[in-house]
Amino acid sequence: RQNDRWVMQTRKTLVEEESVELPDGEVRYFIATKMPRYDDNGRVIGIIGNSIDITDRKNLENELIRIKASEARFKAMAT
Repeated sequence: RQNDRWVMQTRKTLVEEESVELPDGEVRYFIATKMPRYDDNGRVIGIIGNSIDITDRKNLENELIRIKASEARFKAMAT
């Protein structure tokens, strides 16, 4: 909600990564684009948004970071 309020107050578009925890505890990641929605008089009356689920990509990135850290530790032990 903080991002939504920021968009409405600043009247600027926001593109940001967001995470959502589902009731079962799973965390999903999204790239969200949000922009202000105006009435006929130019007043901000809400937001329009689009989200793309990037959870699989985030999980792969985290796994790559873990693997690279393991490789660095292994190399350090081998020298």
